[in-house]
Amino acid sequence: MDNIIRIPNYMRYSNDDMDVFEAEEGNYCYLHVKKNDKYYYKRGRAKECLGSYYASLENSGIKAPGVQWLDIVGYTMILISPVFLVRLFVAAFMDFKNISLGSMALGVAFMIVNIILHEMAHSITLKAYGGRSCLPKIKFEKGVMKATVNTSTSYLLPPYKRIIVYMAGLLANILTCFVADTVGMPANCMIFTLALIVINLIPSKIHKNDMTQTIGAIRECVNRFKDMEGGENHG
Repeated sequence: MDNIIRIPNYMRYSNDDMDVFEAEEGNYCYLHVKKNDKYYYKRGRAKECLGSYYASLENSGIKAPGVQWLDIVGYTMILISPVFLVRLFVAAFMDFKNISLGSMALGVAFMIVNIILHEMAHSITLKAYGGRSCLPKIKFEKGVMKATVNTSTSYLLPPYKRIIVYMAGLLANILTCFVADTVGMPANCMIFTLALIVINLIPSKIHKNDMTQTIGAIRECVNRFKDMEGGENHG
């Protein structure tokens, strides 16, 4: 196979239509469709995914795998965030009797700010890992308006790092609410934002929300572990 470029943990091939990243360990690869700039996970080897299309391609810019400070910070926040979330829900419930039109208006404004922070957190986290990200945008998906950001280059990261990219938005919302509560913002003003957090924590088949993507990355971690175990047993 000609025109092969090695990057950490992947063999990379390309043609005019798409790129393929074949894992050096494990039976899987990623396809990058250039037309829509999306990345797709596929089981199998590169030849099965791309056939005979191979050409040279520049370095992807994705950082080499390995534990980084962002991994430690991310998983620490994931572990402690339920404590913050329970505290916020209790405070919002206790303060619900004081809700007013003014607090609801402030709550809507606070929710809009958190939606922007949510998408920016995904983008910034992916960028910190060396991936390519873009600004958030508004789109309609199955009749529902939603804010989103293209994080498809995260598929070139190990799945345990992708979990942090997918959870970054929720962690940013929880942290923002916790800081707001600490500085004295009425807890009933956070009800709309807390509701959005709950919606994102429930896996959805209608659209791929944060938890749906996180569960997918967890499953891929399990599949890779099984592939490694199978290779060791075969040897």
